[in-house]
Amino acid sequence: MCYNIFRNQTKARRFMDPQFPLYPLLLFISAFLALFVGLVLWGRRHLPGGRQLALMMLCAAGWCITGGVEATITGVPAKIFWSQLSYLFIPHTVPLFFVFVLAFSGQSHLIRKPLLVMLWAIPAGMTLLALTNPLHGLIWADIRPIAGSSMIEYVKGTGFWVCVGYLYALLTVGCFLLVRKTLATRHIYRRQAALMLASVPFPWLGNFIYISGIGPTGIDLTPIGFTLGGLLIFWNISSLQLLDLVPVGSDAVLDSMQDGMLVLDRENRVIDFNPAARQLLGIRASSLIGLSLRELIPSLSSVDFSAIPRKGMFLDLKPELPGGRYLNVRINPFHDPTFGQAGSILVIRDVTQQILTEAAESDQRQLAEALRETAAMLNSTLDYEQVLDRVMENVIRVMPHDAASIMFLDSQRQHAVIARYHDEFNHSRGAIIRGLKLEVSRARNLSTMLATNQPLAIADVRGFDGWVMLTPNDWIRSSLGAPIRAGGEIIGFLVLYSATPNTFQPYQTARLQAFADQAAMAIENARLFQRVQALAATDPLTGLLNRRQFFHLAQQEVERAVRYRRPLALIMMDLDHFKDVNDSYGHIAGDIVLEELGKLFRSSLRKIDLAGRYGGEEFIFLVPEASLESARQLAERIKEDIAERAFHTPENVVRITASSGVTALTEDRSTLEALINAADQALYAAKAAGKNQVAVCE
Repeated sequence: MCYNIFRNQTKARRFMDPQFPLYPLLLFISAFLALFVGLVLWGRRHLPGGRQLALMMLCAAGWCITGGVEATITGVPAKIFWSQLSYLFIPHTVPLFFVFVLAFSGQSHLIRKPLLVMLWAIPAGMTLLALTNPLHGLIWADIRPIAGSSMIEYVKGTGFWVCVGYLYALLTVGCFLLVRKTLATRHIYRRQAALMLASVPFPWLGNFIYISGIGPTGIDLTPIGFTLGGLLIFWNISSLQLLDLVPVGSDAVLDSMQDGMLVLDRENRVIDFNPAARQLLGIRASSLIGLSLRELIPSLSSVDFSAIPRKGMFLDLKPELPGGRYLNVRINPFHDPTFGQAGSILVIRDVTQQILTEAAESDQRQLAEALRETAAMLNSTLDYEQVLDRVMENVIRVMPHDAASIMFLDSQRQHAVIARYHDEFNHSRGAIIRGLKLEVSRARNLSTMLATNQPLAIADVRGFDGWVMLTPNDWIRSSLGAPIRAGGEIIGFLVLYSATPNTFQPYQTARLQAFADQAAMAIENARLFQRVQALAATDPLTGLLNRRQFFHLAQQEVERAVRYRRPLALIMMDLDHFKDVNDSYGHIAGDIVLEELGKLFRSSLRKIDLAGRYGGEEFIFLVPEASLESARQLAERIKEDIAERAFHTPENVVRITASSGVTALTEDRSTLEALINAADQALYAAKAAGKNQVAVCE
C-alpha cells in the first residue's frame, strides 16, 4: 500500500513538473475545445436537445478551466477555492446529458418541470455542499498536501459518494436509452445513436480512474474525457446532421404500401420514407434521407407547412415529375409535446389514370357543347361581327388558352389581317392588335398551315424559326393554330396562344380543327350576307355608311362597350355654309366636295371606327376604345384637314370649314340615342361660337 502511494505521488510530481505542466495544459486545451463546441451547439439551441448539449459542453469547459487554474496555482487556500468553484459545473454535466438523451430517444414528453426538479435536486445539493464544505466535510472529509508536490489530496466524504452514485445511475440509464435507440432505429439514425453512445466512455473512464485511485493522486481526467466525448458529438453534428435530422418519424412504415410515404422534419427534410415514395418520385438513389422537399417536389416548396391544420390537407400535383404522372398528396403535421410541430407526414398516391380519364371525358363534353353552340350559331344570326364574337366566346370551351386570334387572308393571300383578338391577361391589347397585318411568307406558322391545309402546334415559339413576335405579344411561349376553310379554300386562321411552353398537345389539334371547320360555315355565311348588305348599307356619293346602317352597327358597338365597360366616343360634324357651295358653284361641285370628304374621313379614321352620312352635309363618327379627349383631338385634326384642303371642281377651287360636337360614353349616357343627343348639343354650341369649332359635351 505504501509502495502504491509512493508510486502515485511520483507520477503526480512528474505530471506537475513546473518545467512541463502537462496536466493543466491539457485542461486548458480541453476547456478551449469544449467552449468552442458549446458555442456551436448554442447556435442550434432551438432544435430538440440542442440547448442541453450546449450547456453540457459549457459546463465541461467551466470544469476544465477551474481545474486548470487549481492545478496551476500553489497556495492551498486558493486551490481549495477553485476546487469549490468547479462544483458549479461538475454535478450538472450528467443531468444535462440525460435530458438530451430523453429528447433524442423520443421521450421528450417526459421533460417536464417536476422531472427537471427531481433530476437537479442532488446535483444542486452537491454544489451547495461543496461551497459549504468547511462546515460539515461531507464532500471532502480531509484536504492534505502531497509531499514533494504542489498538489493536494482531497479525501472524499459521504456526500461525495452519494452524489457520484446518483450521477453514475443517471449515466447508466442514459446509456441504456441510447443502446435501445441504436437497436431500434435504421438508416442514418442508427449511426447517430451509436456515435452518441461512443462518446460516453471517455468521461466515464476518466472519472473511474480518478475516484478509484489507480491514477495519479489529485489528477482528475473526467473533464478531459467530457471534452473528447464532446468532440465526437461535434463530428456527429457536422457529418451526420445530428440535431438537424432528429428521428421523430415512426420506424414502422410499411414497405409493402402502394402509396408513397415521406416523413419530414421541421425543416422539410426527409427523415424517413418507404420504397413506394422513391418509385413514385422517380428517384434512383437508394436513400432519400436528408434531402429537401424542394429538391424532390419543387411545387410544394411554396406550401406553408406551419399553417396546415391538424386534420391535414390534400393537394394535387401537376405532372412535373418523371413520366408525366399526376400525384395526390395528403399532408398531416405531427406534434411533439415539448417542441411543438415536429414535422409532417406526406402520403403520395398516383392518380394519373383517374385524372386523364376525367379530363378526357370533360374535354369530350366541352367539345360537343362547343360544336353544338357553333351549329346553333348558323341559325341564330348572319351578322358577321356577332359570328366572330361568338367564335371567340366559344373557343375557350374547346381548350384552355391565354389568348386567341381570328385572322383572315386578303384577296392576294399574301397578308393575314387580325379580325379578332382576345387576351385573358390584358383586355386592352385587343384594340392594339386588332387590324394588324401579318405577311404570310414571313410568319412560318401561317405559311405552313396554308401549304399543308393542316393545323399546327408549336411547343415553344422561341425555338420556332419564322415566328413573328409582335411587341405586345412577346409573352407568348406556345401556340396552336388551325386553318379556317370555306368552299375547299383557306380563308383565314384560328390561333390560340399560351404563356407556358408545351401547353398544347398534338391530340388537341384535331379538336381545334373540328371547331374551326364548324365556325367556318357560320363565318362564310355571315360574310356572304355582309357583302349583300354592304351594297345597300353605304352612301353611294361618299362611300360612308348610310344612316340606317350606321345606326345598326353603332348600336352593336355601344352595347358591346357597355357590356365590357370599354371607352367609346361619338362625333357629330356639320359643314359650315355648305348651301353656299351648291348655290355658288352648282350641285356637281357640291357632290365632288362630298365625295372627296368621304375619302378624307376614311383615311383619317381607324378600321374599327364607324363613319356615316347623317344627313345632307352632316356626318357622324363612332370611335370605339377612345376617350373623350382622344375623340376631341381627332375632331380637331379632321377640322384642320378640311380647312386646309382645296377641293378642285371642273371650274373652280372650293374651300370649306366644318364644326363638330364630341361626347363620350358615361354611366348616365349609355345609349346610342343619348350619345347622339349630347353630340348634337355640342355641335350647336360650336356653331353658335362662330363655326369652324369643336365643342365637347362632357
